Amino acid sequence: MECTGENEADQGGPERDSDRRSRGGAGHEAGESGRDRARRQGEPGAGIVHGRTAVLRFSATSNGTGMAGARILVSGRPAGSAAFGPARVVTATATGVAEFSVSPARTTVYRVELEADPSVRAERTLAVHQRVTLAASRHRMRRGGALQLSGRVAPGRAGRVSIQLLTASGWRTVARPKLSARSAFHATVVAALPGRYVLRAVAAATAQNAGGTSASVTVRVR
Repeated sequence: MECTGENEADQGGPERDSDRRSRGGAGHEAGESGRDRARRQGEPGAGIVHGRTAVLRFSATSNGTGMAGARILVSGRPAGSAAFGPARVVTATATGVAEFSVSPARTTVYRVELEADPSVRAERTLAVHQRVTLAASRHRMRRGGALQLSGRVAPGRAGRVSIQLLTASGWRTVARPKLSARSAFHATVVAALPGRYVLRAVAAATAQNAGGTSASVTVRVR
């Protein structure tokens, strides 16, 4: 018996292929390969952004033929948890495909097992990136003026975010505002020179979630 799995977020983005295989009992083989699609708010790799949904698809086959009606046990272990939670059963279609949606708040390891033989299993980690927003008080201004920036990070957390400015040598941090009790932030940036300012907000990874980066905002200074 072979299991292959695919994880597809509800929005497009960069993708990565990976393959992992493990030996099960009684001559069965459990494998897992996946294509992860996610919008990591500007960052490459696998995962979804907090608040989004991923569709997990698994195909159970035996000697190349889909195992119609196969019962697959699915359980999850969120970051910070010591054990997997209660399993739910997903029944494969006539072609051996089992599909279900998940919307975890934290990075989570998902385990699938063949109910008839739990030693046949596969695991996949779904990274959940923090959702970061950023807004500017205005998009055109005169040099020397103060630009007000604000935003929010989800899920709620303490700490700081980095406000970064795009320069000729790359992104440079220009402010480090502290997150409020509601996980909001405010920062002021002085536009000393004329030109086009491109800014973004970045939240570092935590023990529960992968890092997040906001969409950039553009301000023209004359």
